[in-house]
Amino acid sequence: MASRKVLGLGIPLLVCTILLGSSIGIAAAYSINSLPPIKLSIFEQTYGESEFTIAFTKTQLKKNSVTIKVQVTNNGDSTHSANITVSCHDADDNLLQDVAQLTGNVGAGQHVDLTYNFDSVSREDFSYCEATVEDLT
Repeated sequence: MASRKVLGLGIPLLVCTILLGSSIGIAAAYSINSLPPIKLSIFEQTYGESEFTIAFTKTQLKKNSVTIKVQVTNNGDSTHSANITVSCHDADDNLLQDVAQLTGNVGAGQHVDLTYNFDSVSREDFSYCEATVEDLT
């Protein structure tokens, strides 16, 4: 059985195809832009005097905007409400944008999911976010 030769060399066609495919993959890997590292808030935060616990559940980075979803849980024994502000910062700790939302009345042991849209923050500028809780009741 004779193997097909490429360019008159004794290199089988299958080996040449594999080498060519690998070269294209390596070139594509080098052409991908790397995004800056970000600090993700993927942990639960509690606040000293607050009845609420906040968990960042999703951070979606788009080219010209950022969407952050949080779950706010009332750990108190009665219904409470709060004003939750989420702030986006750059790598130098500069505030890029903050958005505030009211939780409404949240029963004891219950939670509410909130979505924050940041239209003035791009994924290139975004580094991390943080939340501030202002208990209202």
